[in-house]
Amino acid sequence: MEISKKIKLMVNSFIVHVTLLGLRKALIYLIQKHILYKKQLELNLKGYKYPIYLRNHTSDIRVFGQIFISGEYANTVVNNNPMVIIDCGANIGLASIYFKFHFPDVKIYAFEPEISNFKML
Repeated sequence: MEISKKIKLMVNSFIVHVTLLGLRKALIYLIQKHILYKKQLELNLKGYKYPIYLRNHTSDIRVFGQIFISGEYANTVVNNNPMVIIDCGANIGLASIYFKFHFPDVKIYAFEPEISNFKML
């Protein structure tokens, strides 16, 4: 990938982080992730009641990016009002958190067989 495309992706990602976290918290998150290499990262997303915890240098970061930064589930929340969501292979529960935010009255059942991921649920 050429440098200008990489820079554009990084800038767009930063803008989304600022939108989700606010400028100060986005900077703290990025410093903890890329400079301090913290093992566990705490994110307090705007509008979310509880913090989200991610394990640095794991798939948690990629999954968070797919769900919250890239908005992979954004189309599923339009004109839907589910009563129950079953999250099989829930990983650390990021999709469940996302859907609970958009559907506060939904009942979510999250299942995860891998023990280290399950402990993060």
